[in-house]
Amino acid sequence: MDDSEVESTASILASVKEQEAQFEKLTRALEEERRHVSAQLERVRVSPQDANPLMANGTLTRRHQNGRFVGDGDLELLFQPEVVRIYISLLKESKTPAILEASAGAIQNLCAGRWTYGRYIRSALRQEKALSAIADLLTSEHERVVKAASGALRNLAVDARNKELIGKHAIPNLVKNLPGGQQSSSQNFSEDTVVSILNTINEVIAENLEAAKKLRETQGIEKLVLINKSGNRSEKEVRAAALVLQTIWGYKELRKPLEKEGWKKSDFQVNLNNASRSQSSHSYDDSTLPLIDRNQKSDKKPDREEIQMSNMGSNTKSLDSNYSTLNERGDHNRTLDRSGDLGEMEPLKGTPLMQKI
Repeated sequence: MDDSEVESTASILASVKEQEAQFEKLTRALEEERRHVSAQLERVRVSPQDANPLMANGTLTRRHQNGRFVGDGDLELLFQPEVVRIYISLLKESKTPAILEASAGAIQNLCAGRWTYGRYIRSALRQEKALSAIADLLTSEHERVVKAASGALRNLAVDARNKELIGKHAIPNLVKNLPGGQQSSSQNFSEDTVVSILNTINEVIAENLEAAKKLRETQGIEKLVLINKSGNRSEKEVRAAALVLQTIWGYKELRKPLEKEGWKKSDFQVNLNNASRSQSSHSYDDSTLPLIDRNQKSDKKPDREEIQMSNMGSNTKSLDSNYSTLNERGDHNRTLDRSGDLGEMEPLKGTPLMQKI
């Protein structure tokens, strides 16, 4: 062998050793990652003897330990604090409309219903300073993002503290997205989006006088009455606006200020004859919705069901079943848990992604 052959052989051996070392390093990294994932899964599992996920009456059980939900299966991974932070990070960092819509829709579904997971996630999102990030989506130029954000805010507003914060910070943008008025969005939103926004406004101002005042200050009354009396809005939009007008008139504290501004009681009564019949094939026996006094007691508790995410695809047909919430899966009472209170739950572990709301 001459010197060149020896040098070439040595070079090849050195290259093989280097690749072998890299392979061993990669193997160790993969094994470490496998152990980490296994450990994460074990943290949300309990033994079958302890879990007993289904009781005799078919009620789903759950445990809350050390700031986490545990049960028999991987479903609980969807509700862990770190998953919430992922959604929040996507909302704050992504510029892609589809990702923003999907993230807001996931939050909307996680917050749906009055079951334990929903209550916990509503509280967790507030602790993680996510309400403002969702409210900011209302200014998006993409209608589907606006609709998803509106639905998420409506479900979040079931929590009393969230309702207060959303009333302070989101009402102006919600009102701006309504049709008509001087301060209005440049977009012409579809019926479904307008109805979603109106339902969210009604959820936020219900039992929230300050939010109702905010609505009045941001020209919300003008837009609601215009939807009622313009004659070119659909029956669904008129009915949704009617609920908001009823809620506002139900606050006796607002009646005198409203009357001083020139509004009359009749402005808050909705005549469905003004609705565009060409946009709705439904007929109703009642042509005028009665006014409800905010201080009037009722034997039946009003039912404001949370709404589900509509389909994300480009197809214009409704695919709501793809984003069904727990409220719509058969008997939703099977997942209700009225025994706990969020005040007794432990706060999220770890450092929030953002410190500012």
